[in-house]
Amino acid sequence: MLIGAGGVGGHAAAGCGAGHVRAHITRHARARAAVHPPPAPATAQNPGQQIGAPGGGLGAEVTGRITQQDVAFIEVKRCSQKLNMRHLRQVQMYAVNEGVEWMILTNGQVWQVYHMTGGLPVVIDLALEVDLLGEAGLAAKTDALFYLSKDAFKRRLIDDLWKARAATSAKSLAQVVLSDLVIDAIRKEVRRQTNHNAEPKDLVRILRAEVLRSEALS
Repeated sequence: MLIGAGGVGGHAAAGCGAGHVRAHITRHARARAAVHPPPAPATAQNPGQQIGAPGGGLGAEVTGRITQQDVAFIEVKRCSQKLNMRHLRQVQMYAVNEGVEWMILTNGQVWQVYHMTGGLPVVIDLALEVDLLGEAGLAAKTDALFYLSKDAFKRRLIDDLWKARAATSAKSLAQVVLSDLVIDAIRKEVRRQTNHNAEPKDLVRILRAEVLRSEALS
């Protein structure tokens, strides 16, 4: 099942106190995205929908499909559960095994979309996060949820969003700042302003230790 923007107001959000927001989101989103069919029954060839995860019924894992191609794994948690890294690792395991690059986590209120880039190790990037009860306006929530619609996935609009977010992420910008070209430009500007000719390695050390945040360097 591919959870589309038109379907966000459904049973996944029930009981989360999101009734008013849910109704408006549904009306606005259905103007932009089609209503999608339910998932095919689970088979050995098609994992489909697995209700009741091993280890205590943590939620449901659903495979999102467009035609016959799996495009995303969707991990659905209880409304009372806050999404965390354990949930991400759980759906990541399914995505790695099946070679699916998109992963969606939701508890009905919060929707998180992650992209997985294959390799050793795999790289996981948060491409989209929407809180239906958050402070963002209705239009912003609807526009964000449209990326989860069948039409948007067919046109790979979520890929464009992820590429833009990845290009301007803290890690990407930190790599740019620490590149030889930028370090040389910083060295020249420091010399112009202070008459001090700093060593490139000293500039890199200072930027890493005192300027850039540690999470951008990991």
